Amino acid sequence: MRILLPPHYPSQRKSQHGSAILIILTIIGIGAAFLLVSALNKSNSQIERDKLTSAALAQAKEALIGFAATYRDNAPTHATEVFGYLPLPDAGPVNNLEGEAAGNITGSLADYNLIGKLPWKTLGLSVLRGSGGECLWYAVSGRYKNSPMTAALNWDTLGQFDITAEDGTTVTLPNTVAIVFSPGPVLPSQDRSPLATGVANCSGNYDVRNYLDTYTAANAINNIFNYFPGSTNNAFAANINNKAITTQSNPINYNDRFLTISANDIFRRVKMRSDFKSDIDTLMGDLAYCLNNLPPAGLPSASPTNKGAGDYPATVPPPDPTPNDVLSMCKPTITQKLNVLKNWQDNLLYARPATAATINGTTGCNAVLLFGGERSASQSRATAAEKL
Repeated sequence: MRILLPPHYPSQRKSQHGSAILIILTIIGIGAAFLLVSALNKSNSQIERDKLTSAALAQAKEALIGFAATYRDNAPTHATEVFGYLPLPDAGPVNNLEGEAAGNITGSLADYNLIGKLPWKTLGLSVLRGSGGECLWYAVSGRYKNSPMTAALNWDTLGQFDITAEDGTTVTLPNTVAIVFSPGPVLPSQDRSPLATGVANCSGNYDVRNYLDTYTAANAINNIFNYFPGSTNNAFAANINNKAITTQSNPINYNDRFLTISANDIFRRVKMRSDFKSDIDTLMGDLAYCLNNLPPAGLPSASPTNKGAGDYPATVPPPDPTPNDVLSMCKPTITQKLNVLKNWQDNLLYARPATAATINGTTGCNAVLLFGGERSASQSRATAAEKL
């Protein structure tokens, strides 16, 4: 028997085959779209987590800058101090209540860096957490902490942190004086078990190795740690200089996020205060008044070894029997003025020309008193010799 195919059968068969291909392509398309949506959702989720962490870090940074720029206003005990000091970290129940800055930490000396949890309560904040749910951590340069204080704090005071890439090269950033951290997920060997008491808000413990990278030396890149190794409690630096904080491009052993605070961040805000200008104007005015009331022959000589200003004596007047510089002759008696002088005397310069000079149109000038501004990018005032 011969079966005759319908006239349009081949075309119908072709059409059905094409429909099958379209159906398969549609299914594949749906699958690809699902994978794309899934990837986008995952990406968007990570973006949202990053935003949460960034917002927490930014809020903490702003609060710390505000603390430093209003330091003299913060408590009655600060009324005679200068602006610029940062609080100590929250160092745990042995030192302070949760969220409060420690008054001091055993073993910490002047110019020793400190690291602990962010003192959110002292800063007037609610608890701040990164996207992983951990409370923020905070490291402060020893020269900017408010206890024990460094010898002199001003806009030229250098911080003690290096920001280092994992290849060992230094990342060029402005003078870093503090760092706020958001700990990443728990790394192998880290233990964030809570203490028995005193951690109702942030839980966990105060061993910084359990929060910041990396816990073990074997995992460290170029021997760089985000905490201070080698000390008895991992809370303060045995060596005050060049504590390296790594960038976190290696997600296996380095998963923290951080934000730095520079000296410029602080003093840009301080310079906006009218009473800061008043402090400097009063200092210069008092010194000028003292010098203007001396006979020309009684003016101290300028010295190439101390900028002609010298270091003010530790004792208050009566003045030294044989003063040989401006500061020993004209040092103030009021504590607040004395602290302004102590912290800003490096910026004072004094010159006494051999004969009376004309300066800015004023004739008969027997001496000149100057206040140096912030160092420029090409200037260095890191050592005692450079400050002379």
